[in-house]
Amino acid sequence: MSVTVQSKSTAPAKVAPASRKIYLYCEGPACSYAWAQDAIENVETMHHVFIRVSGVLHVSYLCAGCHATLTDDEKRNVPLFNDNLVNTMSLARLKRLDSYHVLLTNVKTYLLPLAGIVLFLPILGPLLAFGCRKLPARLLELWPHLPKRHVCLTFLLLSATYVGIALCFPFTSQCVFWALLEGYSVLFSLVNLLAHTTINGYVNASGSLDTNRNPLIKLQYAMFRIICSGGVPVVGLLELLVLISTPPLATVVYSSSKRLSDPTDLNALSLLDPTTQEPIDPSYLPGAFVSRPIQRRIVDIMGWRRFTLLLGLLASVAINGVLTASWVGGIFPSFDFIVPGAYALVSSPTNAMYGMSGELATRSCASTANGLSTTTSSAVWNLGFDPAPTVDIGLPLVILFFYNEQQEPVPFTIEAAWNIRLVNQSGNSAMFYPLANEAFFSLRADFDGDCTAVRALHPVATVYYGTSSLQMYVAAQTLDYAMVLFPLFLLFKQIAQCGVFSACIGGLSGRIWALWIKFDSISTVGLYPHFGNTPLPVDLTCRTNLVAWMAVRRSVIGATQVFTSFVKPMLSLALLQLAIAFGGLLVYALTGTGPMPTYFLLVLALVSSVSTLVFLYPLSEAMEIQASHGDMLREVQLQYLLKQGADKTDAGVGDLLSVYVDVIDNHDDRITFWGTETSKDKLQGLIVTLASGLSFIGSKTVQYEWSTLNPHYIGNNIPQL
Repeated sequence: MSVTVQSKSTAPAKVAPASRKIYLYCEGPACSYAWAQDAIENVETMHHVFIRVSGVLHVSYLCAGCHATLTDDEKRNVPLFNDNLVNTMSLARLKRLDSYHVLLTNVKTYLLPLAGIVLFLPILGPLLAFGCRKLPARLLELWPHLPKRHVCLTFLLLSATYVGIALCFPFTSQCVFWALLEGYSVLFSLVNLLAHTTINGYVNASGSLDTNRNPLIKLQYAMFRIICSGGVPVVGLLELLVLISTPPLATVVYSSSKRLSDPTDLNALSLLDPTTQEPIDPSYLPGAFVSRPIQRRIVDIMGWRRFTLLLGLLASVAINGVLTASWVGGIFPSFDFIVPGAYALVSSPTNAMYGMSGELATRSCASTANGLSTTTSSAVWNLGFDPAPTVDIGLPLVILFFYNEQQEPVPFTIEAAWNIRLVNQSGNSAMFYPLANEAFFSLRADFDGDCTAVRALHPVATVYYGTSSLQMYVAAQTLDYAMVLFPLFLLFKQIAQCGVFSACIGGLSGRIWALWIKFDSISTVGLYPHFGNTPLPVDLTCRTNLVAWMAVRRSVIGATQVFTSFVKPMLSLALLQLAIAFGGLLVYALTGTGPMPTYFLLVLALVSSVSTLVFLYPLSEAMEIQASHGDMLREVQLQYLLKQGADKTDAGVGDLLSVYVDVIDNHDDRITFWGTETSKDKLQGLIVTLASGLSFIGSKTVQYEWSTLNPHYIGNNIPQL
């Protein structure tokens, strides 16, 4: 680790807070160990400190006071803030969190009215523009504040997308699949519109970019807004994520404490040293959420788990992209579905185009003269298939002909046949089905002509399959470049959606886990001084400490709810998608029939949901820590009773501990999805259920049938099923 210090040599006039456009925060512990830290007043006199942490360069900012008092070694160990890297923010930390809460309220209030405006813009737009007062009050209230150009752009892009879906996919099930996936795009587009609608005091944190005088920045931001309007709207989530992912956790906890039903002033909390009974420095308590030793503890706990989750995310996104690009997703019609054993699972044979060869059996031909000029010969032909017929490669209807030297079919009559299932024979052809695993068959037939003419004949077989197999369908497809462009755009959106969506949820899930690790360290590790490596223990048998600990815990739960307000709806949708896909596959496995490509589209939906649901793991770890506090307080209660027996003093701590244990065990606010509380046991149960169900589905071979064709398909690759 190395450190380099750069500072300004001049000190211009102090910038008034009202005119400030950039908010930077001192990372020195004297300033950063605080619940609500003020920004550096004069950004022109701040100092830059370049620190390399684990090979990654980080730029720390210090106010003039901290820069003057800290040594170089101490500057290497100051807390690290992410929001200083996002120095385009035009809002302070607490204002960002307030803005996020206002946005949440606006989404709950105006999402459905906005959806009505966007979806029915050609009808509602003129009515609202001309001030029709008979419309619902929410529409009238929202319309004046909406960015009209982006509403129109969103309508056009979403409409064009759904029209393209209706025209560019050969199967109706593919249209439904993409239409449902685009439901995410509709949702994200609406949220992006509300994120740029200044109503009820909402202020967009990146709004300063829209008014920036630099034409390049304005152009880049305009392109970003176009993308968010309907092109790849999931990217707009990054703009919202900045509001709650960049402020330090101590600030999020402080902001949440003010929003509790019984607000708590965290700055008024105090802790006592268990040895001296003297007050502990009050900055140490918020320091538990920003200190470098605790951050290193988080790295030790999360290390390999975080890497495994990242690896799982990348693998699931890559697999989802490759599978969706196949003919099943309708992107590249000639690209195979590469899941091993997938075609065997749905009893789809290869439908091989069998070759046939054969010869006249030795000394089997006998000629009989019929009158003066006609001769009939009875002969045995030994014939064989290449390859040998099996159920996996298909048992087609075979039409057999015998051709003479003039390449004309000759009439024959079959007297007997072995190793085939004869269906019909008349004139110059015979129809039969081959038997599984029987590569050779024989037949005795009567031919016109003598044995020399019969010996000169050669057999020719025509193979006919009543239903096209999946493999035959893919092999018959050709690449129509004009028809690939729009599906390729949808594929790009899907991959971007999986990646950005999962990264947002993963980042916030990680912050929830880190939040509870940091809070838990107060009781399990202690509080670290500004640059100390030896923590001060926190004795929860002391009433003052216990009350302060519980007050902070309530605020931590509130901060968790801030993060889950973003995470919970998205994971709930992913769980719903998983349930629908899993349930559909289970129904098809039980009925024994699966329509194609609907069956494989459910597999795609299942894989797509997994890339998001992997982040249930960090949430379950966080809830495990939250739930463990009941047992921890029971242990504290036992220690207190033993201590009370020694000195006979009682400050009501025993009763307070009993109340807190009951609150944590029976009345704690936990993260729930569809009414089910999140925990490691529940997550393991979900994994076992899913694995058992998939094992059952994989053991059941279903008979496939083709799904309904899309009557509006405009491509040239019309399936011949």
